[in-house]
Amino acid sequence: MISTRQGPLILALRPISRTDGSGEPAGTLVLGSYLQAEQLFG
Repeated sequence: MISTRQGPLILALRPISRTDGSGEPAGTLVLGSYLQAEQLFG
């Protein structure tokens, strides 16, 4: 979790496999979402 001006941000990283299953991953998918601090700590 990362603290930002907009609030806490949580990130998830997932490797992207090649369609033929060969070699190293083709890239990485990055997903992020801001969390509502009031709901977490309120």
